[in-house]
Amino acid sequence: MKKKILKGLLVVALAVLAVTGWIVYQGYEEYTRAIAERPVTQMFADEMAEDDFVYADQLPEMLKASVIATEDARFMTRWTTLDYIALSRATLRNIQNLSYVEGGSTIPQQIAKNFYFGDEMTLRRKVAEYFVARDMLKTFSKEEILAIYINMNYYGDGYDGLEAATHGYFGVDPIDLTDAQATILAGIPQAPSHYQLSTNYEGAKARQRHVLNRLVKTKVITEARAQEIYDTDIYGG
Repeated sequence: MKKKILKGLLVVALAVLAVTGWIVYQGYEEYTRAIAERPVTQMFADEMAEDDFVYADQLPEMLKASVIATEDARFMTRWTTLDYIALSRATLRNIQNLSYVEGGSTIPQQIAKNFYFGDEMTLRRKVAEYFVARDMLKTFSKEEILAIYINMNYYGDGYDGLEAATHGYFGVDPIDLTDAQATILAGIPQAPSHYQLSTNYEGAKARQRHVLNRLVKTKVITEARAQEIYDTDIYGG
């Protein structure tokens, strides 16, 4: 009886290993095709050459901190390509929902998805994203990667990219954003059509509250400072 159970477990383990290997192979193949068409170094060079690209040293510290706290809290300190804590949490959610509802993506993975792979949510695609993210982290600083991410986002109301958003919403250069403006902008890209300021200011403020809560949780600011920022008129300069 024990031998039959062990044999059954071995068969299951081999099947899982075979399926996993096939998914990794397919993902790696998709990655190699994407990189052959546009290497990561070329993608970064193209984006940074855009006239409206805002370099890392011209990004407000509050904006950078807000994006990290909200999208990838361990980005600056993590030495691995994947965030295994976020990935474990996402896996648990997927199991609970019996579907693929969350991917635990890091900032580099989101860049990979945006520039190479689109929104298809499959394990093969996540593997491909991993390899592109790995290339980014080997080649560029985290400040450069963060700048690419912040610049690539759509901020609603027709504002594609950070500079368009800061000028369109507030009439200022990115470096001159107030903390209130930076924290509300950081929340919009999650669902820009929903949170855009022209049609859902209250929703954007609710999202700003989430961003501020994340900043408090990650010990970037105090609760008192978060409330002060929240209460500040984003159009008041």
